Amino acid sequence: MTGPATATARRRLLGGAACVAAIAGGLSVSSGAGAEGPAASNVSVLERATPLGDGDPAALLVAPARSADPRRRDGAPLRGVTVPVGTSAVELVTDDGILCAAPRVAGRSGDSSCAPLPLRTEAVPFQVGGDDAQAWVAAVVPDGVVRVSATGIGGRTATADVQDNVALAAVPDAAGIERVSWETADGRRFEQVLGQAARAVE
Repeated sequence: MTGPATATARRRLLGGAACVAAIAGGLSVSSGAGAEGPAASNVSVLERATPLGDGDPAALLVAPARSADPRRRDGAPLRGVTVPVGTSAVELVTDDGILCAAPRVAGRSGDSSCAPLPLRTEAVPFQVGGDDAQAWVAAVVPDGVVRVSATGIGGRTATADVQDNVALAAVPDAAGIERVSWETADGRRFEQVLGQAARAVE
């Protein structure tokens, strides 16, 4: 259900700091069993998440995922944490079964998106966006992923180190993002061309 109150609450949330965990734009809910409790999560920054009240607008991030998949922890307490990335930020919200997020980059808020916990190293959730000056990728990654790269449609690439399970890579003068790649601490590499499945890179 949507309405003026819901829209106002969502603007308040995204106008504040921001949140990330998506599959290439828009709201996306991945399938798979969720983790039972924070100990099962492989996203260490969630250890700093604090409880959210019932009326907190951040709850709007999780509601669509709970409606779409009854296996989620409907009614479980929500926790949230804001991760600053330079002048941008990412707000993460979880019920310990799913992780939802929405980025705020260069003053612009991205749509929220959700993925089940634990996150998969082989298929990192991310969102893309941009403006006249740049195209960007915002990713929430599991522990062990150390950097994320974005390649624009024109071939230019930007790489960002992961901080607190979040990475933001911005490609200047790009018409859009063509592919996203990421690397783990032990040297494994993966990439995903937008619109295709992620794959390991030899």
